[in-house]
Amino acid sequence: MWTYLVEHAKDYGFLGPIVGIAGLFLGSVTAILFGWTRTMDAFKPPPDVLDKALARVVTLVCAIGLFAAWFLAEPSNGRTYLWIALWLALLCVMAFLAYVSLRTYCGRFRKKLVDANNNPVGEEIIWGGFWVTKRAKVSVDNGQTVEAFLKGNQYNREEVWPPGSLTLSAFIAAFVLLTLLVSGTAALSTAAAATQVALTNKPARSVFSISEVPGLPAKSDPSPGRAQPPSHP
Repeated sequence: MWTYLVEHAKDYGFLGPIVGIAGLFLGSVTAILFGWTRTMDAFKPPPDVLDKALARVVTLVCAIGLFAAWFLAEPSNGRTYLWIALWLALLCVMAFLAYVSLRTYCGRFRKKLVDANNNPVGEEIIWGGFWVTKRAKVSVDNGQTVEAFLKGNQYNREEVWPPGSLTLSAFIAAFVLLTLLVSGTAALSTAAAATQVALTNKPARSVFSISEVPGLPAKSDPSPGRAQPPSHP
């Protein structure tokens, strides 16, 4: 793939720099949406598992990965970059599957929400742990579900799962999400930077100003079709 891109670089014209810029932009937008907006709230664990501060740390780590991928991309390591992008993409898929499994197991509990008039207004996710307390285990052994035991204890998580169980599930959820977001954004930016390097034969960090983009006039260049003013001695 790398050889093909290099051999056909001239066929893509100004697309080389744009690919790199677009990859960085998409990766940055994804990280910002996760850590600084409520766009992905339905995808995140509840705030008592991953609060805003931790979500913003994930964004910070993503930003570091994006910058490193862009700054270090050079023609000499372009082929390696493509392989790294493939492995990062595979890691992202594995982390996504792990998070789906975690969400299915630990985040399957729901608490019905009602307004002042006792009308239903939605649901709240209750994030559980990996093992239950002794009281909950006895109840489950007697045929009661974990969901029913949780509801019977006014949705008090500590009555159903011990602190160690809740802490471990929160830690693993945060780690898997960190791996998912960082590997995903890094894979996108790494692949984009490698493609940009292959099509421009320049380090990614050198393709930055408009004067470096083939096909676009620099600011100092006269507009096409406009006569230059006569020079004076």
